[in-house]
Amino acid sequence: MRGTPASPPAGGRWGKIKTGAKGTKGTNVLSRGGGPRIELICVGSELLMGKLNTHGAYLSTVLEEAGTPLARETTVADDPADMAEVFAAAWRRSDVVLCAGGLGPTFDDVTRDVWARVLRRRLRFRPELLKTIRARFRRRGIPMPPANRRQAYLLSGARPLANEVGTAPGQRLDAGEKTLFLFPGPGSELKPMVARDLAPFLSGRGAPARRTRVWRLIGRPESAVDQRLRALFEGPGVAGTTWGILAHDGVVDVKITAVGATATGVEKSLAFWDGVLRREFGPDLFSEGAQSLAGALVSLLAERGETLALAESCTGGLAAKQLTDVPGSSRVFWGGVVAYDNRAKMKILGVPATLLKRSGAVSAAVARAMADGLRRRAAVDHALSVTGLAGPSGGTKRKPVGLVHAAWATRDHVRHWKKKFIGTRTEIRERAARWVLDALRRGLI
Repeated sequence: MRGTPASPPAGGRWGKIKTGAKGTKGTNVLSRGGGPRIELICVGSELLMGKLNTHGAYLSTVLEEAGTPLARETTVADDPADMAEVFAAAWRRSDVVLCAGGLGPTFDDVTRDVWARVLRRRLRFRPELLKTIRARFRRRGIPMPPANRRQAYLLSGARPLANEVGTAPGQRLDAGEKTLFLFPGPGSELKPMVARDLAPFLSGRGAPARRTRVWRLIGRPESAVDQRLRALFEGPGVAGTTWGILAHDGVVDVKITAVGATATGVEKSLAFWDGVLRREFGPDLFSEGAQSLAGALVSLLAERGETLALAESCTGGLAAKQLTDVPGSSRVFWGGVVAYDNRAKMKILGVPATLLKRSGAVSAAVARAMADGLRRRAAVDHALSVTGLAGPSGGTKRKPVGLVHAAWATRDHVRHWKKKFIGTRTEIRERAARWVLDALRRGLI
């Protein structure tokens, strides 16, 4: 079986990975890594009515880095009965509960009250907190509304978490072997508390060494990547390793987490799988970590000390946008020309009118002329062109909707690629933009 690891890293042992039903990913009995079970509860009816909630993504990243992954995330409306049910269940099954939202001064901010009922603890008024809240309003030059007095109440036995941005203090309650954190809902208030109060708490939990890496692939469907990974993990594998995949924007992320007794052992496990994935997926693997496809291309060009220009027709500047989204891309990216109309192709890129008439705008010949014309005018090392039929109309039997031609011009050659995409107009354009950037990346490695 090509790519199957021959032996585990030093100190490792073989283990078998369980697989679940469709929609689940490979895991084993060490998936929690022996650390505390941590749950997140987000409170707010608006979160169930279309408002974007980013707390889960942010906190799961913080927890993953601390080696104490998030076990569950729940969102609940500002309904005391529903909140009590969610709070009680989380408290029963988890070691640490993080609760965000519902600490404001208004009538529907009842997080404190519901937790007091669930834990059978009184709310204690803290005069020093009220003094701090009043002072914040005074600095703003406005009187404190009477309702804000509610924010000076803490659960009995809890310690306040200072809010340097807003008026709602957070809370931390230690009850036996369990801990509850209450955070305000706004991210600008929550994140400083997490960094100052939660992160140090997590670092002292004594969890085993844990590290996660992400590898990014393009050119293979998610199902094919999943099938190959299952084959790899059903053969020799590393105990204490979990994996998962996620497809997004034409890219497949492979995420592997290693858990072990020491950080050195964990790094050896990840290095082992890095070699396996690189051998197995070859040029389809373009990045380790969060780097985008365009970012990988920018890095490659920067390493070579070379420059790039783009001539786009059907993609309308989408490929150029992907490049300029990368910080520092100005080191290598000269710029782009959106030559949509044939007159632009002739006047800006120098495509001969006779060629356009004979071959048509969507053709190998015109794609080559666009790329070569731009390279000469921009005096860059590489020029890419892309021209095609994004639809939904305008296609023919010979040139159907979704047909895209691209070309890559250097001082030494002009190469041509052709591909047929399916999907909506937007999908065809986005896929074509990624494809032409990836084609150049593959040509340079």
